[in-house]
Amino acid sequence: MTLPTLHKKRKKSLFFISVFVLALFAIPASIEAQTTPNAKTPYTYVNPFVGTQEMGHTFPGACAPFGLVQLSPDTDTIPYSSNGAYNKNVYRYCAGYQYTDKTIVGFSHTHFSGTGHSDLGDFLIMPTVGKLKLNPGTADKPRSGYRSQFSHATEKAEPGYYSVLLNDYNILAELTASPRVGFHQYTFPKTDSAHIILDLTHGIYNYDGKVLWSYVRVENDTLITGYRITRGWARTNYLYFAITFSKPIKHYGCKNDEKLLYKGGWRKFNQEDNFPEMAGKNMKAFFDFSTADKEVIKVKFAISAVSTDGAIKNLNAELPHWNFDQARKDARTSWEKELNKITISGTEELKSDFYTSMYHAFISPSEYMDVDGSYRGLDHNIHKADGFTNYTTFSLWDTYRALFPLYTIIQPTRDAGMVNSMLAHYAQSVHKLLPVWSHFGNENWCMIGYHAVPVIVDAYMKGIKGFDAEKALEACVNTARHQSYDNIGDYLKYGYVPFESSNEGASMTLEYAYDDWCIATMAKAMGKTEIEKEFSKRAMSYLSLCDKSSGFIRAKMKDGSWKTPFDPMRTSGEGFTEGNSWNYSLYIPQDPKSLISLSGNETKFINHLDSLFTMYMPDKYFAETEDITRDGILGSYVHGNEPSHHDAYLYNWAGAPWKTQAQIHRIVDKMYLNKPDGLCGNDDCGQMSAWYIFSTLGFYPVCPGSNQYVIGSPCVEEASINMDNGKSFKVKALNLNKENIYIQSVTLNGKPLNQTFIMHQDIINGGELVFKMGSKPNKKWGVAVNSKPYSLTAK
Repeated sequence: MTLPTLHKKRKKSLFFISVFVLALFAIPASIEAQTTPNAKTPYTYVNPFVGTQEMGHTFPGACAPFGLVQLSPDTDTIPYSSNGAYNKNVYRYCAGYQYTDKTIVGFSHTHFSGTGHSDLGDFLIMPTVGKLKLNPGTADKPRSGYRSQFSHATEKAEPGYYSVLLNDYNILAELTASPRVGFHQYTFPKTDSAHIILDLTHGIYNYDGKVLWSYVRVENDTLITGYRITRGWARTNYLYFAITFSKPIKHYGCKNDEKLLYKGGWRKFNQEDNFPEMAGKNMKAFFDFSTADKEVIKVKFAISAVSTDGAIKNLNAELPHWNFDQARKDARTSWEKELNKITISGTEELKSDFYTSMYHAFISPSEYMDVDGSYRGLDHNIHKADGFTNYTTFSLWDTYRALFPLYTIIQPTRDAGMVNSMLAHYAQSVHKLLPVWSHFGNENWCMIGYHAVPVIVDAYMKGIKGFDAEKALEACVNTARHQSYDNIGDYLKYGYVPFESSNEGASMTLEYAYDDWCIATMAKAMGKTEIEKEFSKRAMSYLSLCDKSSGFIRAKMKDGSWKTPFDPMRTSGEGFTEGNSWNYSLYIPQDPKSLISLSGNETKFINHLDSLFTMYMPDKYFAETEDITRDGILGSYVHGNEPSHHDAYLYNWAGAPWKTQAQIHRIVDKMYLNKPDGLCGNDDCGQMSAWYIFSTLGFYPVCPGSNQYVIGSPCVEEASINMDNGKSFKVKALNLNKENIYIQSVTLNGKPLNQTFIMHQDIINGGELVFKMGSKPNKKWGVAVNSKPYSLTAK
């Protein structure tokens, strides 16, 4: 996508200005020809600006699939705290970029995609001309610092490439990336005062003191090395770098804004001017050049968590040349390969939504090791990945639901590498725990549950090869038995997590019970009878919180009484995590049949679901969370956060699959739009996108570990899932249009399919799933007792 959708109606004068500016900087015609809308490939439908405004928390910059370097513009410097209190405005900047902003501070090399908390923003680079300024300035007074104003008319983003004109300096900035190297190309005006600033204080969710140390070493007039250590969401984050310039540096220096009580023997040097060793906690470095008109300076910036030597090896291995166009082409080729794993036919708008979701699903987890396999472990020692690729950024509370099940189909080798990365984390953990939410060699302990378990179990049950199943089960079991972690002790003592122990105890109980079911399932498959018995019992813990008198899941006290007062709409102080009782009373993925029992019968359960999708949520309940807005809900169904992602599929268990079909189309049409504010909530490292991918294909993994995908309603006319085993699984939706959203009949490989699910092996074996669609529900399809998906207590 050249520009985000909302710019298509700009005035003609602005269009001609855009054309003139792009022509002025002479972007190579051969590259431009590859990105015109006429080249109808999955790549050309991706719009990286989707989700960059408000809630989506995505970034538009350049990265390779699953790359460690995610090189993107940051548009402000909002601090984590203000006057000693949490600054709510920082939430908008989880990915560093907000589409509505008017300035760019610079281009940093690490980001999260779609998270609801943040970190990173490491090693910000900013090209400038004129008087040297070493503070970023402010959005209302941009010329007080080095930031620059910009216009979306001259901004361009596509997978692996980003460009923008920095208006205040008349510099065209272009970015591309390999997995471990960011490649910058800056076209300067004629000047004797060109600068490239390296701000080592910059960061996302930044605060005074976050940088524990930074160091820069000028090796020669084109090579710079260094590192910094930060204390943020990753408590101890080491990152090293190697920078090489295409042109010799004319002059360089730094400014370290620390009040130093001790300077030692270093005070004999002027360390701020042409001194090749720079260090401090509050440091910005700069490198000066003279440039002719339209002269290009290229910068290659490699990172490593191991050493500067590792960064140099990454640089030499991945980008040994200076051909920016070739690097951009290579990034495109890598994205084309990944995006073609699923090809679809449908409307132009749907293709853009689909392939943008594919793009977001392949940004993280990130490869976290050097080209020689070396990586920094959880113990902060240097390890070697033996026979696997080591990954980081595991947002597991979000991504176990659909993203990792998607990987078992179209990224099985990477999925095995991710499981091995989790087992390495467990081996290096002093607690002997699997990751909860880990990134960059650190556990940040965010969210609840032990959701590495369903990722591992789902991979094992689906036959993913390349990891040690015995060690995997051991890691799952020991994690789940760790009584000192997050109220597991009380969970085992009472059979639930009491409200006195945690004001999120009800959610913990439900999520622990599902994870325990996963362990029991894997143990059974491996013939581990005692483990199966232990965790099968634990998997029923959700029953302790089923209040049949109200029809809701509720928090319980230690004495066995219900927590009172009770408001099922409240998200705060009722026992739930980022949700309320309406959300979590539908979260028993291993046993949806029990939800029907909680309501009383199928009719009452259907009415309960209908109410969820139609009732009004008063504004006062939004004040309790920053994760959703009204745009992210349908009635009181919250699509903008994960606990509800399976809800629309639950009608299948109650014999009303046509209601699932209607709700799926409603969600797809409203919650995913091809514009900067087109996502209704945080994309959460690809989970929101994975829901869309599955649901538009016509099925969804409600219960990872069961090997089932529950049928919804296809939103694509045709699709082909192209797998690594050389086989493809075709999906066809005959007569599909905006009115024909209801399933009339289904065939699998030419045979009638009356059940509301398919198996993982059906997909992996290759074949064809054909839906015949119509404008009215077929209330006879998928309603028989044996047509319903898996449920633990079903007979």
